[in-house]
Amino acid sequence: MKKGFLKSKKSKVLLVVLIVIVVIVAIIAKACSAMVSSVSDGMMFVEVKQAEIRDLSDYISVTGDAEGVSKTNVTSKAAAEITAVNVAVGDEVSEGDVLATLDSSSISSQISSTKTSISNQQALTQNTYNQNQRALEQAQADYNSASEKLAADRAALDSKNATLATLDPASEDYARVSGEIEQLKLSIASEESGLTSLSRAVETAQNVVDMEKYQSSDNSLSTTLDGLEDQLADCELTAPISGVVTAVNVSVGDSNTPGAVLFTIEDTSTMKITVSIEEKDILRVNEGQEAIITSNALGDKKMSGIVSKVVKVKNKSTAGTDTAATTSGYSAEITILDDTDLLVGMSTKAKIVISKRGNALAVPYDLVKYDDNGNAYILVPEAQEDGTYIAKRCDIEVGEEIDYYTEVTGGDLKAGDYFIYDYSVEEGDVIVCDLQFGLEEENTENIDDIMPETEEVQTSGTEAVEVIDGTEAVEEEETEEAAE
Repeated sequence: MKKGFLKSKKSKVLLVVLIVIVVIVAIIAKACSAMVSSVSDGMMFVEVKQAEIRDLSDYISVTGDAEGVSKTNVTSKAAAEITAVNVAVGDEVSEGDVLATLDSSSISSQISSTKTSISNQQALTQNTYNQNQRALEQAQADYNSASEKLAADRAALDSKNATLATLDPASEDYARVSGEIEQLKLSIASEESGLTSLSRAVETAQNVVDMEKYQSSDNSLSTTLDGLEDQLADCELTAPISGVVTAVNVSVGDSNTPGAVLFTIEDTSTMKITVSIEEKDILRVNEGQEAIITSNALGDKKMSGIVSKVVKVKNKSTAGTDTAATTSGYSAEITILDDTDLLVGMSTKAKIVISKRGNALAVPYDLVKYDDNGNAYILVPEAQEDGTYIAKRCDIEVGEEIDYYTEVTGGDLKAGDYFIYDYSVEEGDVIVCDLQFGLEEENTENIDDIMPETEEVQTSGTEAVEVIDGTEAVEEEETEEAAE
């Protein structure tokens, strides 16, 4: 009787405990489901951020390689062999330093030969001039002599005519004087004709002499000599400026091509960078604007610069090439104002200052909303008791839009305040956001406050199970009873 009673009691207790456990689990599941459902229904998960004080100065970021403020190519007019090269890429040189020498022997020989030819030509020219001058003098002398003879004959004719007028036409003297007059007339006529020819001869001789003054002589030899002397001077190439050698294009034994670039020297006393400017920015860049330059090679050091040149003409020569695909073709030069350890070719970054505004509270411009009266506001999260948030209006006063941000000049928003980083959210929307993690911790604490009771119930149930299902305890009782 007693043993059967105990087994019946054990079954009933076990059944009760199991029922209690099932009920508790169901209650907890329903509660959790309700909680999840209440959090999820009618809400959206959005990102929130804190309002920050930021530099609203307007910059254009560009990149470029450092180079000397000026670059000079060194060439030689000498068509000769390179006999010595005294510098290499990277060498620092001073103005006047000898960079290279060329073989001058052939050029010197040509100069000597050309000078001889010029001397012969000058002698020949002088001889021709002297002959022409003598011809002019002779023509002038012949003309003067003929003129004097004509004048004398004319005077004699006048005298004869006067004498004839005093003579008796029937006399022999009259006949003689008449004959003499006729002879003089013939002589005068011949002399006048000859004088005309002599005058023309003088004029021709004079023209020949005069033409020699204005006639351009053959200067080819002189031009050749000048060119050879220039070549001779270029047989010793010196640095035209002080700086760094950035290109050496010749070696000893090479034959120089006149005009070819042999060396390039950059004046690194002042450095500059040449940068590409995007088409959308080129109209905002002007000479005189400040720039801030940095380089990985110099760590955190910042250098001051100024826009010294702006090329507002698109470089059409690069159209259709890879270069054209990566740059707009517009460019600017930024001169570095500070002393710098930058080397030619080092990569740099620069910020061209379009407008300097300093630090101010700012928010992304596309998050700023406006009511029907044109008043600006932004949405901020307001915590609710159930752990959700309501999108609440926060009135602000706005300034200028700089890049992606709008300046906040007044209103209720302060630095550090959270605002909703989602333009699709409307005022009054119920949301879940990053700040929810804070509330979830609070909710967890509330749940923990409830859980101990559940654990006690479960523990009690466990204990009941252990008592009812404790085989050893029951067996001990049965053993004792059996012993009795």
